Formats: sequence, C-alpha cells, structure tokens
Amino acid sequence: MNLFLISYSVPVTSLMKQCIANCEMLHIPYGEKQWNNKAECWKISRAFCDLTQETKDFMEPHFARVQALTTNGHSNWVFSERFIPFWETAIGPPKIKLSPQTKSILVKLLAPRTPFRRKNGFWITLEKIYSDIEYLVEIIGNPVDHRPELHTATSNTLNIQNLKPRTTYCMRARIKILFYSKIGEYGGKRCVTTSEDI
Repeated sequence: MNLFLISYSVPVTSLMKQCIANCEMLHIPYGEKQWNNKAECWKISRAFCDLTQETKDFMEPHFARVQALTTNGHSNWVFSERFIPFWETAIGPPKIKLSPQTKSILVKLLAPRTPFRRKNGFWITLEKIYSDIEYLVEIIGNPVDHRPELHTATSNTLNIQNLKPRTTYCMRARIKILFYSKIGEYGGKRCVTTSEDI
C-alpha cells in the first residue's frame, strides 16, 4: 500500500506570481466542522503534502484545502475532491522469493506493509485491512511454449510443479483484493533455474 500523498496546484493570479508553491494545507475528515492544520505542510514551497498519518481512518472520506501565499497576500482556498484512502490507495506488488527444485519452484510471497502502525508500534499488515488477498504469479515467457502462464494462491506460498529441470523461469507477482475487485501493480521479474535432474 502506498503512502497517501495529496498533490496540488493552485491557480496563480498576477498578485501571486512569486508564489510557485509557498502554500498552506489543511485537512478535515468528512462530517467534522473544523479544519486541522498539518504543521509540516504549512508555509512550504513543494507541491505535495503527505497526509498518510492524518488519514489513518482509511474507510472514512476526507477533504484537503490549499492556499497560496506571497508577501502581498494570499489566494482563495482551493479544495480537493472527497477522497477515501481505502478505495484510492494503490496496492503495491508483493516481494517474492524463489526456491528452485528439480521440477518445481517454491514461491514465497510477502504482501507490502501499510504505512500505519498499531499502538504497540508494530506495522498494520495489508492482510488486516483486506481479508481476501489473492496472489497472482505469472511465469513470463515460459520456456516450453513462450506464453505467459498465470498461477494463483490465497496463502503466501505457492509450489509450481511439472517444470523442466535445468531450465530458467522468470516470474512476477501482484495482488488482487477479491471482494473489491482491486488489482495491484506487478513487481519486477525474478528469475531462477531449476535443479539438474538426478
């Protein structure tokens, strides 16, 4: 799961020519009446602000607003559309570890961690947020017929069998959240050579 970043651009009037992005940003959870100041995003010159920790309640809608400042004044507030981190966060690829055998490869998968921590300091895992994760593992350019071959797993291990010995196989993986039909990005490919037939 990626960090939740709010990027913004502010229309600059002739009064604001010097404000490339000397801006102030506030955020508010849906239904609340008072805007909250994000201290790290106050009087900044970059065009983005990390609101990950402010949106820990990732099932709730949030809003943000930004204002450009110069020595001569300020712009009107520009408001974001409503965003719900649960729906709008991109799911990153899992890490994969390949262990070759003679005619099989054991694939170990590790889902990306979330940017959130429990009160005890431990990271909240992706599995705690989405309970129905499926891993999609693709063999790229299968050396037998040179076509991609897709395997699925609902646990973090997958044993791909009936492979040729002394053959190099390349794989990549991504995550699918079944209930929400949400599919993450593929990670980079990893290659391994099966063992020699004894």
